[in-house]
Parts: sequence; structure tokens; C-alpha cells
Amino acid sequence: MAASSSREAMNKQLLDFIHSMEQEGLVDYRFAKVHMLKESNGPFFFASLLPTFCRDSTATLRDLTVALGQPLLNYHDLGELCFKIKGGAACLGVCRMAHACGQLHQAVQNRATKE
Repeated sequence: MAASSSREAMNKQLLDFIHSMEQEGLVDYRFAKVHMLKESNGPFFFASLLPTFCRDSTATLRDLTVALGQPLLNYHDLGELCFKIKGGAACLGVCRMAHACGQLHQAVQNRATKE
């Protein structure tokens, strides 16, 4: 019984934290929906999905940083990297990150057409 109430308290705390992130504009409704997928995909679905997203995004951001540091920019590759991060973030509901990557993608496209 104590484990059940402890689990419920932790789940409520997590849901409150998700709501707080929504209020701050960091995530949107999709983030909570992904969290609820644990009901049909197992209790560790959400807990394993987030580190995977973070690891993949970190690697892609590292690639993006390297690409931006090159003397000759490859706008196609830059656009693909931005789009990759934007897509992953949007699927999870990490809207602020998705929006920022969308803006960077647009800036890359605009710059590519000028050169």
C-alpha cells in the first residue's frame, strides 16, 4: 500500500512538473500525451524515450555545431540537421526547441538562396 501511494505521489509530482513546463511554453500538449503512452507501452516507455531523445539530440546538435564551424557551409546538411532536431522535438511536444530549430532551418534556407 505504501509503495502504491508513493508511486501515485511521484506520478502527481511528475504531472505537475509537466504542467509547469507547459505553462512556461517549454512543452506542449504532446509531451503529456507521450507520457500517457506508458499506459499502453509499459511503465518504462516514457522513462526510456526521454534519454534516447536527449542522446540523439545532443549528437545532432554536436554535428550541427561542427557543420556551422566549417569555413564553407553546406546549407543542405545544415538544413537536414535542423529538420532532424525539429522533427524529434515536435513529436515529443518539446515545442520551444522545435520552434527554435524551425527558425534556424528557415534562416539556413534563406541564406542558401542568397549564396
